[in-house]
Amino acid sequence: MQITPFSLFSSAIWISVLILAIYLLRKTRPFKARFSLWVPILLYLFCAARLLLPGEFPFSIVLPDRHIYASVYHFLKAEHTLGGHLRFSFLHLLFLVWLLTAGILLLRLLIRCRRAMAAIRSRGQNCGRKEYKIFRAAAKTAGKPPKISLRFFPDLPTPMGAGIFRRYILLPQREYSEKELYYILLHESTHFLNRDILIKLMISVFCCIFWWNPAVYLLKADLEQTLEMKCDAAVSRNLDRVEKVVYLRTILNCMKWSSSKKASFYDAVCLFDHKKAGGVKERFAAVIKDTPSPSPKWANLLLVISFCLLLGVSYLFIPQPAYAPPVLQNTPNILYFDAEDSYILQKADGTYWLYTQVKAPEKLNDEELRIFKLGKVPVRKEEN
Repeated sequence: MQITPFSLFSSAIWISVLILAIYLLRKTRPFKARFSLWVPILLYLFCAARLLLPGEFPFSIVLPDRHIYASVYHFLKAEHTLGGHLRFSFLHLLFLVWLLTAGILLLRLLIRCRRAMAAIRSRGQNCGRKEYKIFRAAAKTAGKPPKISLRFFPDLPTPMGAGIFRRYILLPQREYSEKELYYILLHESTHFLNRDILIKLMISVFCCIFWWNPAVYLLKADLEQTLEMKCDAAVSRNLDRVEKVVYLRTILNCMKWSSSKKASFYDAVCLFDHKKAGGVKERFAAVIKDTPSPSPKWANLLLVISFCLLLGVSYLFIPQPAYAPPVLQNTPNILYFDAEDSYILQKADGTYWLYTQVKAPEKLNDEELRIFKLGKVPVRKEEN
């Protein structure tokens, strides 16, 4: 397997194709109801494989481009000298900008998450026996989610769940009826059971790493709505029509309580997102209709097989720039040479020169050196 800039570019294309496919699938109601932790995990594995193994195989089919890709690649690979010593290309600079920006965004994400958890611990107030009694009943219905603490939090727009390792359900400081509190806690418990906060955090990390790819922001575009519809489907699956009406009325009450001027948390999942009120109608319609059943095991297996097949297919096609040979006018003689009557000399200063029997020595750039090495032209080191 050979790794070249062309195969790295191919990796970026295939990652974008996969993200677009997932985005389009998420527009369908059945996929939204079943969008699980498997999807981002497989997305991570696919992208990690394409980045760690961005190679070309003997069976790879080259897709030549003599116009856009060739021009861009030539511009990016052109070498420049700074101060007479430092040699660089714009491709190196872009790679450095990618790493620095990704590091800054990941650090920013970590700081925001730590600040959110610190605020919960310092400003949150423990709930009483009434809330925990109703929570135990809701948790039993949800299916025994992991250990969760209940906190009242001032200036909170809507009930929400937060935390990966230390989990909290946060409630606005107000009076609730038992039915309201039950469905709020049932909803947030289901979020934790489905690991929705982890999904949200993984997609955020993914966007930080691939910040330069416009396709990654499609993953985040309606992620909140997707997670809420999946949670609604799980909650309402065992509710009768009257209970569904009470559940939807609870969501409407959360809309009345919420305000865009109040605090929220970066890594939380909310019963209602006051910034995206337009999605409530879609959620209500999905709850009233027959809720899709959970994905069977064969569906998850099919998803894994699909990702594996896509990974294999992604190595079949490698885009590469193509250059037309120069048109020689009024040139009676064309000089030919091969690996038997030529060699490359690596000099002490680190430069490479092509020596042949038909022309004077010629200095090579990185791209020319790569091409001649592919042609099996031998490389020798200059003797001191």
